[in-house]
Amino acid sequence: MIPSAALGGLIYGGLSIPGTDLAYGSSPTVAFTLASVIGLVGTVYFLAYGREFEAYM
Repeated sequence: MIPSAALGGLIYGGLSIPGTDLAYGSSPTVAFTLASVIGLVGTVYFLAYGREFEAYM
């Protein structure tokens, strides 16, 4: 399981892998959109089944 704050920070701030040419530029828009989609999925799940995901129980 990857903490959501760490994943969001990587997307928001960008990342690169040392020793390679692999890099991902920062994108606050993508970070916010992804966080919103994940939040909506959780909300829909709660409304459909009346309980939270197992990870939060």
